[in-house]
Amino acid sequence: MKLALQSRWMILSNPRDELSWEPLNIYDSDKLEAAYLTDPLSEIPITIQNGRVEVTLSMREASTIYWETNNRRVIRGTWFYSEGDKSKFYPYPEIEADLLEGWFQTIDTDVEIPLSEDGNRYVSIKIPQPEKEKEKSTTDKNNEVPPVDSTPSTAWLMKEHSRNSKKTKVVMRSFPYLKNDFEGEHECPASHLIILVHGIGEARWSPDAMTLNTVENANNLRNDLNTARIQQFGSKERVEVLTVSFVLFAELLTRVFCL
Repeated sequence: MKLALQSRWMILSNPRDELSWEPLNIYDSDKLEAAYLTDPLSEIPITIQNGRVEVTLSMREASTIYWETNNRRVIRGTWFYSEGDKSKFYPYPEIEADLLEGWFQTIDTDVEIPLSEDGNRYVSIKIPQPEKEKEKSTTDKNNEVPPVDSTPSTAWLMKEHSRNSKKTKVVMRSFPYLKNDFEGEHECPASHLIILVHGIGEARWSPDAMTLNTVENANNLRNDLNTARIQQFGSKERVEVLTVSFVLFAELLTRVFCL
């Protein structure tokens, strides 16, 4: 039995690391998936992370709204692979994932799906075989052994191979739900706002920094506060934490007091 494909939208947390893909929370992923099913190449910005980030599907990019950072790539993950650590799966490029899904929907026997034009990279898929139950020791009135039941296995054996290497990658179709998918921040109006003001020259994003930068501190504070509030009050309200430079904050105050 072929289960329905479960997509998961992901964001590249570090532009310098091609494997730093992180799954968006289930609410934001479902929001992007709904927009994708309407128009996969839409140029209308879609807000996620409670309005702090905008995603443009046509560019597959995410940009922040309240602070300046480099745009980050997003991807619709449907097929994934692991390079050794089975607890970490990375998304296949969407073109390769669509190729794998197209083959998967039509196969009825073991197959090797080429991922490169020269056939060097390929994914092998083995159809699950019926598993036989152990014969029961009890017999019927005629001293005959009852018939053995057989049920199909749902474990598809899928691996990526390279003809130039003996190493293989474990391949997974669809992304499983995570334990924290329904924890932490929910999409709802903010009841409280905290603004973290940073200096003019302070680095707000640096993958080489030894300490947490301002944006990471804001994210951690927001997550901790909202996790605690959800446990106490449910998901009806949340705390918003934003970072802003001293210059922009001073300009904002000037505009407010001049009204």
